[in-house]
Amino acid sequence: MLQLSTRMRKRRFTRLTNAFSKKQESHHAAVALHLAYDYDLVRLHETIRCTPAMALGEANHPWTVAELIQTALAAKPTPPVYTPP
Repeated sequence: MLQLSTRMRKRRFTRLTNAFSKKQESHHAAVALHLAYDYDLVRLHETIRCTPAMALGEANHPWTVAELIQTALAAKPTPPVYTPP
């Protein structure tokens, strides 16, 4: 279900739109922000009535988008791991 909802919400995975990433690092950053927003820190889930990070005790409040972006910009970038085909 995670893959389907991610694909349906992010047009970045198709080449038919302006959101298509030409650089792999831009694509990785956009996907990471989307997943952090939707599945970890910002969005409240209906079944658990909080964010998954709050349910695990990693956060004490739902983050705002501004907090997510500030934290992402302050984080030290990690080089992508190359996995041969």
